[in-house]
Amino acid sequence: MVCETNTTPVLDDPALLRELLAKAAGQPVRVAAKHCLTVGQQGRQVVDLAAARQAGAAAASDDGQPTLDAQVMRRGLEAAKAAGLVVTPHCEESPASREVDPYPVPYRREPELVARDLALAGETGARLHLSHLSTREAAAGLAEARRRGWPVSGEVTPHHLTLTADRGRGDPHFKTNPPLREAADVEALQRALVDGVIAVIATDHAPHAPEEKAAGWERAPFGLIGLETALAVLLTGLVRPGKIGLVPLLAALTCHPARVLGLGAGRLAVGGPADLCLFDPEARWQVDPEGFASKGRNCPWAGEWLYGRVVMTICRGEVACER
Repeated sequence: MVCETNTTPVLDDPALLRELLAKAAGQPVRVAAKHCLTVGQQGRQVVDLAAARQAGAAAASDDGQPTLDAQVMRRGLEAAKAAGLVVTPHCEESPASREVDPYPVPYRREPELVARDLALAGETGARLHLSHLSTREAAAGLAEARRRGWPVSGEVTPHHLTLTADRGRGDPHFKTNPPLREAADVEALQRALVDGVIAVIATDHAPHAPEEKAAGWERAPFGLIGLETALAVLLTGLVRPGKIGLVPLLAALTCHPARVLGLGAGRLAVGGPADLCLFDPEARWQVDPEGFASKGRNCPWAGEWLYGRVVMTICRGEVACER
């Protein structure tokens, strides 16, 4: 698991990052964390990324706050390259960014920001990993950048791979950022995953308290949970219909993201860490968020029947979870 930087306070100080990682060290799962790219996630002043790397940062990110100033992003990429860190921008709008510089069509800024950041990565040679892509234009831009040999990669979420904007319209449990898109975007993202253009699947797990999501569509916060449904959603929506093979799917969930972040995990090898997930791909179960281990209940798949259930999780050679 890799934590984003939108904690309270935000992770823009190496001391805070060290504190978080120390707390996580005793948990029955491996936890890494990113460090802010800019002070306070404000997109104005790049932090000391060398110090962040020394504190154990897995990457640099301002999470859901976009860096609107191209020169700041350039400086951030250059600093990250010098520090040996990958930058994982969220090429999207946020409520805060819309107050400063609103895009004409709300929450459709992704293609513009993706194109800009890809170009900057090509110019600087810095490693760039695009978080939760959601549009066909962004997927096409990433494909072209990779054809040019730029040091770039990208990820997609289970919900952007399987859900469209017409699902749950008006239901706050489907409200996420970037938003669910049209069928053409979903199909393009699936093709990009199959073709290896997008190499990583990440959940963007974002739990919110029930009363927050109960506030109605306009007032409810962005975000949905996906950790406990990710594998089953993907097996049901992609593998069983024959859209992608099981092994490529598992690679996108394991060794590929570990390689992008340099985590030294995600693969089986003699002498390597005994981190294993055993699952039954034929087990059929109904999603009931009330039974989740997560404190979050904002799940768009509530009530659905899915295939594939985790039987046991082993971390560092110890059984962490057993059904």
